[in-house]
Amino acid sequence: MHLQGWSLLAIFTSTILGLILDPLPVGAWALIAVTVTLATNTLTFAQVRYTHKFSKQRTSTYAHIQSS
Repeated sequence: MHLQGWSLLAIFTSTILGLILDPLPVGAWALIAVTVTLATNTLTFAQVRYTHKFSKQRTSTYAHIQSS
């Protein structure tokens, strides 16, 4: 596995552990995870933005299904 994959796994794991241990609100953990991901060049800004765009589309699809 590439170094980028291990870095992303470490960021993901620390984010999940932070959410479980609950020292900060969810939004703060999300902001920290994105900041660390960009600061360490694990992902580029374009990759992070594309991921956010995909999750927004998926969320709006779920909201549409639930309202039906």
